Amino acid sequence: MIDRPAPRHPWPFRGLPLLGLLALFLLPGLFGHDPWKAEDATHLGIVWRLLQGDGGLVLQLGGEAWPDAMPLYYWVAALCARAFSWALPWFDGARLATALFAALALAALALASRELHGREEGPSAPLLLAGCLGLLVHIHETQPAIAFLAAQAASLAGLALIPRRPWQGAALFGVAGLGAFLAAGLAALPGILLPLILLPWLAPRRTLIPGLLLVTLGIPLLGPLLWPLVLTPAQADIWWSGEIAQWRPREAALRNALALTNLLPWYGWPALPLALWTLWARRTELLRARPAMALLLPLTAFAASFLTLAGSVDIKSVAALPLLPPLALFAAGGLRTLRRGTANLFDWFGMTTFTFAAGLIWLGWSAMVFGVPPKIARNFIKLAPGFEGSFALLPTLFALALTAAWIWLVYSSPRSPYRGLTHWTAGITLLWGLVVALWFPWVDYGKSYRPVVAGLSRALPAQANCVAVRGELPPALRASLDIFGDIRPLAQNSSAGRRCNWLLALVPIKSTSAGGGGWERVWEGSRPGDKYEHLRLYQRRN
Repeated sequence: MIDRPAPRHPWPFRGLPLLGLLALFLLPGLFGHDPWKAEDATHLGIVWRLLQGDGGLVLQLGGEAWPDAMPLYYWVAALCARAFSWALPWFDGARLATALFAALALAALALASRELHGREEGPSAPLLLAGCLGLLVHIHETQPAIAFLAAQAASLAGLALIPRRPWQGAALFGVAGLGAFLAAGLAALPGILLPLILLPWLAPRRTLIPGLLLVTLGIPLLGPLLWPLVLTPAQADIWWSGEIAQWRPREAALRNALALTNLLPWYGWPALPLALWTLWARRTELLRARPAMALLLPLTAFAASFLTLAGSVDIKSVAALPLLPPLALFAAGGLRTLRRGTANLFDWFGMTTFTFAAGLIWLGWSAMVFGVPPKIARNFIKLAPGFEGSFALLPTLFALALTAAWIWLVYSSPRSPYRGLTHWTAGITLLWGLVVALWFPWVDYGKSYRPVVAGLSRALPAQANCVAVRGELPPALRASLDIFGDIRPLAQNSSAGRRCNWLLALVPIKSTSAGGGGWERVWEGSRPGDKYEHLRLYQRRN
């Protein structure tokens, strides 16, 4: 059975105030800005194609098949965009899918933490996950990886539930595994299914194991068995090519493992150091003949995710997200064992860091809006040429309220092993909220492709229905051309592209290269402050 320690320490707050903190962490930043360069614009471009009636099963980006993703997140995002079209621009509505899946992930992790570590520890794992630095940006953008995170957290909750409610836990795990496939494809399944090796120790009776195995394996495997049957042969080829492309040879897997190891110290902060403390403080429970499932389950899930990621993807920030839920769940088991000095140091570090950082954000806002101090104001203008800051009352009041709430929390929280974690997650929420309230106009000015595409659209005549592109465009740029300009360039070396009278090229900003024989440059532009992506438009000479 799973250990359930008796509660000994109060949380600084829980219930509705805790839900309010997590809502305040999730919602700011999802609304009120254009599709942004990189992940946000790329995934919104896929949602845009769905809203136009294209790519229901095999997704599309800018009019071309996009085999690198599965559709669950995009389906939900398109539904959210339509459902809230009366109140929000479609891209703001689509981002609600991120909030929905993130809320599911936090709720499932709270259930897993409660089942594994006891009722008092329920809030620990979701607060640790929300406080991880690697999650901060991705959980506030259009990001299908958050759908997988929700499925992964639900699978952990299902396994944790099996000792007490075996069939409900198995069903939850099975549905979560199916959701993981629809969110991230075949490459995601090993990380979800490998922890099933613990099923003989989790099942309350041995006679239940065959039935539990049938449910926990059967439901997730329905996805890869039935999915090819709903696709046409051409669509199935595209899907299968995308799945195969995700797996890496052994040499790449070793590089990926090293990259993950180097990424984790900051990416998993503060869950990683707390997990290491848990490993040390409760090591005897892992080394005994029947290890504590409260520790062995998240540790096994973390190892499964690590090995799956190393063997299946090129490591970048968003790819490492599946390491965070099991890491947070494992770290939650050691919070109450923190020595008083260590807990106070963690608390002091968080309060000092976030108070200082909040002051810097306010200082930056003063420089943007009032030009004081002048040196910092010049740096902002240098990074975003042409930007003019202005005072906005409501965002400023929101930022003042956040700052006042932070000061109140710091001075009013009761002493507890959980106070440092509460302050850390509240501090992350404070910083993100201040950036959203005070800096978002400046950030949006530099990260949106809307002005670039508007300039390009003005340069193209209305009858220019064929634009070729030289080389590859970044996915975010291709998506933005489609979203803002209804422009879907064709490859220059394709049969259709060779007939186009207009040619688009992405060049370094200082490049003096011409369009080649027979082409005349008619327009060029880039995002403010962007030194690397510079678009040029050429017209074929008669």
